[in-house]
Amino acid sequence: MKSNGFGSLIQKIEFKVPLSQAVKVASHLTTEADIRDDNAGSASFTVQMLTTKPGDDEMVVWKLATMLPPDIKFRIDWDKSEY
Repeated sequence: MKSNGFGSLIQKIEFKVPLSQAVKVASHLTTEADIRDDNAGSASFTVQMLTTKPGDDEMVVWKLATMLPPDIKFRIDWDKSEY
């Protein structure tokens, strides 16, 4: 992870949602998202968040859940994420 220069680290979180929910997720996110159709019926997104505690996976899940509409079923790709 890279520092933002102000005491926080920039996380890159990759997650997947069902392809049918991709447009809703893209329109709801306030940050730019990289949307990719993975040909498995889901779409992948990459978003950035700030943290002061690296490795805090519970906070990653909580932050992402609060960023997305409550009916979105997401799955975080921990291997491709930097947290």
